[in-house]
Amino acid sequence: MFKRALPLLCLLFSTPAFAQVFTVTVTSGGTGYTSAPLVMATGGGCTTEPIFQATVAGLSVTAVTLVTPGAGCTSAPILGFVGGGGAGAAATATLVMSPVPTLSVWGLLAFMALLMGAGALFLQRSMGREPS
Repeated sequence: MFKRALPLLCLLFSTPAFAQVFTVTVTSGGTGYTSAPLVMATGGGCTTEPIFQATVAGLSVTAVTLVTPGAGCTSAPILGFVGGGGAGAAATATLVMSPVPTLSVWGLLAFMALLMGAGALFLQRSMGREPS
């Protein structure tokens, strides 16, 4: 019985992976920034858009902080900088695949079928019959 249960349990708790932004690297600080520019993410196919915040020191962008990682991205979004009085800042985002166990409807139905089959097996044995 347990040999049959393993594939069904795999279906029950399927782990579809989804991508989210994990790290951001400033590749160029640019020049002339007197205030933090807005960081705009474009592309990536994210179902929930990531949100970033730039930090400026010495008239350049020194860091980009990931405020919200977003979710469901199919590729890394392209980052751009708007405002702040400067120019030339650049940064790249990196994705990570994050498996999240989710309860699959098909898996739940399969698990219920397994339980019903185990119940029938138990009833057959308790009534003195060998299962066929």
